[in-house]
Amino acid sequence: MICDISNQELDFLGYMVIDSTIRGRCCGGVRMSSEVTLNETISLAKNMTLKCGFLGVPLGGAKVGIHIRGSLSKLRRKLIFTDIGKSLAPLIVRGCYFPTKDMGTTNEDIDCLLNSATQEKKNWRHAPTPTYTSWTMLVSAVEALSELGLKLDESTVAIQGFGGVGNSAAKVFSENGAKIVAISTREGAIYNSKGLNVTELLEMRKEFGDDVVNLSMGARKITKNDLLHLPVDILLPCAGSWMINLTNSYKIRSKIVCPGANIPITDEAEENLFHRKIISLPDFVSNSGGVLGSFMGSLVTEREKKEIIEREFSKRVSEVIKISKEKNVNPKKIAMERFNKIKAKSEKTDLKEQIYQIVKDIIPKVHREIYVKPKASKIFAKMLRSID
Repeated sequence: MICDISNQELDFLGYMVIDSTIRGRCCGGVRMSSEVTLNETISLAKNMTLKCGFLGVPLGGAKVGIHIRGSLSKLRRKLIFTDIGKSLAPLIVRGCYFPTKDMGTTNEDIDCLLNSATQEKKNWRHAPTPTYTSWTMLVSAVEALSELGLKLDESTVAIQGFGGVGNSAAKVFSENGAKIVAISTREGAIYNSKGLNVTELLEMRKEFGDDVVNLSMGARKITKNDLLHLPVDILLPCAGSWMINLTNSYKIRSKIVCPGANIPITDEAEENLFHRKIISLPDFVSNSGGVLGSFMGSLVTEREKKEIIEREFSKRVSEVIKISKEKNVNPKKIAMERFNKIKAKSEKTDLKEQIYQIVKDIIPKVHREIYVKPKASKIFAKMLRSID
């Protein structure tokens, strides 16, 4: 389903795309930039379906894309998200769709959208999705390294895109022993084969933004394209859509590609990397931590989330790498098959299950505290396991 949520007076083009639903519900972020297109939004929504399928999350995939021209004043930005909230109100109020931030949007933008849709005024709870995303990126990279007989604390890493996810990934990977040798922003890229000072770069990023690559000392300035072609162990694409294409994929020399961004690689480039024996983990696998962490919410602690990712999520990643190699098939096919199994299983409910769902909806707080929270960790661990 594709809905036009544009507004000529506010001068923006808006698209709401629902790729799939389970029990009439779906999830997906709100992306905004001067480059967003309907085709990109459709691909991102499909990607959310694959992500939910891989994780075992009983939700369909959706996405909102907002195309703007030029910079936004604080007032115009608020008016745009207020207008979008009104447009999406029927879906949000009925619980069919819950928006989250994505590239180009903030938690404050989503608060404005939700308050407009629900006619409430409050600060909504937002999960630290970049942190969760970096956790699943790390685990995915470790599993890929294991397949190659390599270790994380002996590996080199290049990060394309030093924004929210890129920052978090740099911190998490370096804390776990990896050597970050290159980063890029909109302003260019820097490289030091001996390793960059990640702590210093993160502090500079807070103060100087994308100019961090122009002001950092002790590193060589390179082009953004050069970063993609460095001879590193792990390449982390954390920038925009389709940044790796069929042309530049031939020049990639990393052993592993582990995306932090959504749809950063074209289908043709993925096939090329696969045939070149480069382990290119699907983005819906490696960066799925944001969805997984958000779905688990406050039912489990941050420590439990990390343990579930390290213990159960790692098994799912290993399984995808193994099946993809054994059957010589694109991992996307594996995830789509899993999604269809989850959808079929979720929509088969007997009378007992229907009553359970009604009670859960009527007294959600009681259900949450008495029935769900005490066994939440086991529930989410089971969710991640293979569907028979």
